[in-house]
Amino acid sequence: MTLFRSRRRGAGWALAAVATAVAVWLSPSPALAAPTPPAYTTSRYMQHVNTSRHYDLGCALGTRTKNLTGTQADVVILHYFKPVRFADGSYGAGLLGGDSAKTTAIAAAVEQFAKGYYFCTGSDTTSQLRVAVGTSNDGSGVTAGHGKAWSVMVNSINSWLRNSGYDAQTWAVGASDMELGWNGPAVTRGWVDGFASVCCAQFYNYGDAAGCRYDGRQAGDECGTSSYPAWTANDVWYVSYGVAPAWPLPQIYRTDGVMAKQWYGLSLYAKNVKGAAMVVLGSLTQYTACTQVGCSSSTANTPGQGWTQLWNALNCKYFTVVSCSTAQSRLTYSTDMSWTD
Repeated sequence: MTLFRSRRRGAGWALAAVATAVAVWLSPSPALAAPTPPAYTTSRYMQHVNTSRHYDLGCALGTRTKNLTGTQADVVILHYFKPVRFADGSYGAGLLGGDSAKTTAIAAAVEQFAKGYYFCTGSDTTSQLRVAVGTSNDGSGVTAGHGKAWSVMVNSINSWLRNSGYDAQTWAVGASDMELGWNGPAVTRGWVDGFASVCCAQFYNYGDAAGCRYDGRQAGDECGTSSYPAWTANDVWYVSYGVAPAWPLPQIYRTDGVMAKQWYGLSLYAKNVKGAAMVVLGSLTQYTACTQVGCSSSTANTPGQGWTQLWNALNCKYFTVVSCSTAQSRLTYSTDMSWTD
């Protein structure tokens, strides 16, 4: 089971020469208020692959979900940090603190997280969890081979969930914190293409869109950082949405709304140049992590603030246009990162 059916790219996605809407940014009007954000989940920077601890974390989430009113659509990012390749040719991730774990160990831990959620939701048999098994585009280990191995791992997790009967409520997707200051577009696209070469896992990009335009001019074509200035809107679109398995679940950390507006600019680019706006799944914030280890107050959006900023941006509430071609009536997820696992 999947949250969305995979999108096909090809002749039906011919480039559209659509005139770019020019946006004038305004303060949001009270009459255009966003809906109430969904209940947020806690995503985690992982320091271990201890299976019993993963089960306990999944159970805690399942218990929380069971105690909420109604059916919940949950997503949790388990972030295992940098891609690595071992001397024996196998792949994995370099965990926070210096240890590394192979994909087989990561898979076993994620399976227990999902199992914990499944059992601890108890009488709530309708809520759904997507476990986003995360790495990043940081470092020399970002290769097509690693992307392929990550996809194989996700498929193995889902086979285990299906065979165990837990797939009615839990499913795994690949994920990566793709940041434009960590690596270049060619390397990052190579990892994505490696992941996509194996049918049929999805993955979520929970990175940033640093440097991308959001004023509507030139369809947001300029992106990138001083370290990696080669990034373009086309590159960010490709790794977030253009390649069939990809869906954006972006960082919305900044309190000034710029990160949300950048994803509006990318969705507008997609509409104007690729023929269809992106479907953004939700928002990632780091408020809990900031309270634990500190951060700039300018990047400490609460989950509700980040989600609302993104909803307002995509639905053109910050500016005036003739029509809002990036509008989304649904923004499914809100998740917040924690340093404690």
